[in-house]
Amino acid sequence: MNKELVDLIDRARWKAGSYKAVAEKMGITAGRLSDFKHGNRTPSTLNICQLADIAELNVAETLFQILEKLDTDHAELWRIWRPYGDSNPGYRRERAMS
Repeated sequence: MNKELVDLIDRARWKAGSYKAVAEKMGITAGRLSDFKHGNRTPSTLNICQLADIAELNVAETLFQILEKLDTDHAELWRIWRPYGDSNPGYRRERAMS
C-alpha cells in the first residue's frame, strides 16, 4: 500500500464529499477506487491525474511523486522530472533600478 496514494485518495474524498463522488467524477466504480486505496490495483497515470485534479493539487508534481513510489524500476526518472523548489526562480528576485 502506497501512503502517498492513500493520502491523495483521502484528500480527493474530502474535497468531493465522498468516495462515491470521487469515483463518479473519475468515471470508475467505487470498488475500483477502493482497490486503488488498498493496493489491490494500480491506478493508471490518468487516474492519478484525475485524483490530483479533484484534490486540487498540482497534477504534474503529484503524478511524479506517486509514480516514484509505484514504479520502482524507474523511480530515478520520476525523481529527476519532479520539480524542486520555486518553479519561477525570478519571481522573488530584486529588480534592477535604473
